[in-house]
Amino acid sequence: MRTRFFATEKERDKFIRVFQREIKWEGSSIFKFETHKLRRWQIADSMLPDVDPVELAEFWISHH
Repeated sequence: MRTRFFATEKERDKFIRVFQREIKWEGSSIFKFETHKLRRWQIADSMLPDVDPVELAEFWISHH
């Protein structure tokens, strides 16, 4: 989790408006994760925390 600080309330409010638009645009795909698949990704990440999951998938595909 990250914390953001803004010099003014106006800057903060602008950020919130833009962020809300991004959530509406991309949010529908973000929340389609199935719980059991997310848990598997968490386990894989705990085993190999410095590995990018896309690179891992590409490596697996190229070797099978």
